[in-house]
Amino acid sequence: MNSFPLDPLSNAISYLDAKSLAACESVCHHFLSLCSTSAANSVWKSLLHYDFDLLVIPTSSRTPPPPATTANGSHKQTYVNLYNDRTQYIAVSIKNTERLALLQAKTEEHFCLRSCLIPLTSTVATCAPLILLLIFTTMLASKLNNGALKEVPYFLLCIPIWMIIILYAVVFAITCFAARNVNRAADQSGWRDQWIYLRATIVGFIVDKLLQQNKRAYFHCAILSLFLVLIPIMLCVKLDFAPALPWTVTMVPIFLAMLWWTCAPAFHWVFQHHKSEFLVVNLFLWLPTMIVVALAAAKFDGVDIATHWLFMPYWLLDGLVLCVGTFLTCTGAAREHRHQQGSWLRNVGPFCATYCLGCCLLAPLVIFCALLSVREYNTLAPTTVLAPLTGWFVLTASVGCCFARGLSRSNGLQLRRDVEFTIQPRLVV
Repeated sequence: MNSFPLDPLSNAISYLDAKSLAACESVCHHFLSLCSTSAANSVWKSLLHYDFDLLVIPTSSRTPPPPATTANGSHKQTYVNLYNDRTQYIAVSIKNTERLALLQAKTEEHFCLRSCLIPLTSTVATCAPLILLLIFTTMLASKLNNGALKEVPYFLLCIPIWMIIILYAVVFAITCFAARNVNRAADQSGWRDQWIYLRATIVGFIVDKLLQQNKRAYFHCAILSLFLVLIPIMLCVKLDFAPALPWTVTMVPIFLAMLWWTCAPAFHWVFQHHKSEFLVVNLFLWLPTMIVVALAAAKFDGVDIATHWLFMPYWLLDGLVLCVGTFLTCTGAAREHRHQQGSWLRNVGPFCATYCLGCCLLAPLVIFCALLSVREYNTLAPTTVLAPLTGWFVLTASVGCCFARGLSRSNGLQLRRDVEFTIQPRLVV
């Protein structure tokens, strides 16, 4: 450092390392002028001498050189060692710079995917099926009422159903792929943290909580989905191409799907550890539906069964749900009002709102079954019979939109994991 001028600020700069020296230009105007004058050349020259020629220019303020055996040999070996360290430092810096650029590209890919996946799996997957079912119901009512669509075949009439199938197949595949790539390296894929957002969706709940990301459960769910897809296909075949096909044969996919569902605990679904809950679900939903489908197939094939007897399992189930729901709502509201101090509306209001929403969701289905039963004895237009079902789809679509909005907002607040990476490699000299 003998070539330094006597300026105190220049003497201070001589004790800085290369990184700090490069940042001097942004400190003040005087540093900027120093870095642009001949004094800066002396500083950088001294730094180079310090890196590669310690034995020639040793200073008391620097680290002392290693002991030498011979002057020329030690000088050459020190130069080679420091040069190798510096080469390694440059190689690591270049590698880290390339990795940083790759990470930035993957981050852009991540947020681009996120902006597409969140609306698709939250809003579209929640609301679109209900809206498409509403469109299908309206088209079916027009065809049955000899309206504008009376000549349209049922296969084309089921276009909303085919769209629902395709939509859920895509969403399910995307969700499973995101679940499989949750632990990939940050610089390998932009899918690394997409599962954080997708697990809060309906399909994410099925994959994470019900299937538990198990291959056997995936296989069972795929076969079950295949049976469900065959249901509208067989109905279209019966109505459009093979009117003589018995209804019992047409409804075979329904029976297969319901029987295959009972095998869910054997394929490591969540019901494997919650068999009592699975039994309750089958008792209150699966068994009445199985009886109604079997009676409907027999009635369509010519067996004399009154429609109101056909829906008798549903009448019993609806009555039980209504009685139990009313009892639980009243007891829960009274207990909450007794234990919590405050206004009656604030304590009992949530229970009443939940009960009213449940009744609003259940009532259209009950009215639809009742109108079907009445139509057997009185002439009712198909649009009148399907009106409660149309209203139910409108109501559920509205609830689904609110639910999807909440999912999108909660997903937008999720934070990504920090990337464990540094652009400052260690250099030991």
